[in-house]
Amino acid sequence: MVLFPVFVIYFIVVKFINVEGVVVTYAVEHRGEIEPKIIRILNVLYPQEKVEKPYQAGK
Repeated sequence: MVLFPVFVIYFIVVKFINVEGVVVTYAVEHRGEIEPKIIRILNVLYPQEKVEKPYQAGK
């Protein structure tokens, strides 16, 4: 699964630092700035896959 590292980071932030609301609000407000960076990083980590979205949509 391509997004496993992103999920792990999110889990650590949300569960151990307990800032879910702040993180989600910030991410939504700055989505246009954050998404391209995450996509670039995922494409470097997983060059065999074409990542177009930094999240996994329902199957």
